[in-house]
Amino acid sequence: MQSLQTLQELIPHLRQGGDSECLLAFHTDGVERWSCAKVADTAEQLARGLVAAGVQPGETVPILAHNRPEWVIAALAIFGAG
Repeated sequence: MQSLQTLQELIPHLRQGGDSECLLAFHTDGVERWSCAKVADTAEQLARGLVAAGVQPGETVPILAHNRPEWVIAALAIFGAG
């Protein structure tokens, strides 16, 4: 098993999981499933957007959201942006 050294390494590490289930959200009408690849791709896209918007490494980026998969993805993107 690969040992991760930084939070920035999480996104590429998740991508290795491919189509394996990574995040599950239980709703009254069913289960929302996110694959590792979808989580990694979405987090990477958001991280690029944060950098393009001028977010600098070490800068504070708040998250205000209900508990749901997008919260985790936003956190991963912030880590990935530096």
